[in-house]
Amino acid sequence: PARRSSDLFPQVLSRVAVARSRLGDDPGAEAASREALSVLSRDPKAGVSTAITALLTMADAQMRQGRIADAEQSYREALDKTLARNGAQHVDTLHVQGSFGWFLRRTSRRAEASRLLEQAAAQLKRDTYPPNAIRAVTGHIAQALLAEGRYAAAQTPIETLVAAYAQVA
Repeated sequence: PARRSSDLFPQVLSRVAVARSRLGDDPGAEAASREALSVLSRDPKAGVSTAITALLTMADAQMRQGRIADAEQSYREALDKTLARNGAQHVDTLHVQGSFGWFLRRTSRRAEASRLLEQAAAQLKRDTYPPNAIRAVTGHIAQALLAEGRYAAAQTPIETLVAAYAQVA
């Protein structure tokens, strides 16, 4: 098990946050995410992926608690971190763009949502990414298009999703 002094401790906390989120414990998910971020902030060598996971988990928990401004701030921090450290081509950046784009769409900021989702979709076409990233980003894109009533435009992302899930089923 990871000790508080271990390099793995922030990763464990981030996974605890994800588990609590999946169990519907949004306050617990947010608390574990904050603790992971606090530990990471004291380690200059810390990788950014764990911080991004913690920020996305925290943003989702904040959103489900009705704290939209807090969630937006967490999403923006995750996007800033991944762009600064990883650049636009990184898989973490695609995950953040997809999640944040869907959040913006749900909170009626369609123009910014479309911009983020279109950037992610364009990047998926330019490079090779792991199947889970393709499914996540493409799912957000399809949901946004369906929510806007753009059914014909949603057909290609939906077909991509069906093919991707058929590979892992």
